[in-house]
Amino acid sequence: MKKVIILIATLLISATMIFAGTYSGGDGLVGNPYQINDLDDLEELSGNVSDWDMLFIQTADINAGATSGWNSGSGFSPIGNNSTSFTGEYDGQGHTIDSLYINRSTTNYIGLFGCVSGAVIDSIGLTNVDITGGDYYVGSLVGYNRNFSTITNSYSTGSVSAGNYVGGLV
Repeated sequence: MKKVIILIATLLISATMIFAGTYSGGDGLVGNPYQINDLDDLEELSGNVSDWDMLFIQTADINAGATSGWNSGSGFSPIGNNSTSFTGEYDGQGHTIDSLYINRSTTNYIGLFGCVSGAVIDSIGLTNVDITGGDYYVGSLVGYNRNFSTITNSYSTGSVSAGNYVGGLV
């Protein structure tokens, strides 16, 4: 029986290690936020809905120019959407994300963060963005700010377009 328990514990630990995020470091908790160091880390965050309530710090400037060729021309997939908002914290630490591309003209809630709710976003710069969204809730940094998220010390440059409810930053 003892060997079975040890085997099960070993399998659980192994599974946790296999399915853990592959960010550049951290565990997403207070005092040890996940580290976003490059475009691969940003893509990891975009695709991991289960991490959208965690803590993140950006540790370097990121060139996102490659996003123009992603998803059959649709570009970057926003972090957060209408059904699952980003509720965590993202500290850009004064770093930038350059040349982020999103072309989703039939989709709402578009931006680096598509929809945030009670989130904290601080000290991030987006430069040379090229973002096209649907009829509403489109911005470069945040498409829709639900439930009074805090956004501070952040900026964007570039082009953002949509039907209605569009902003350069939020």
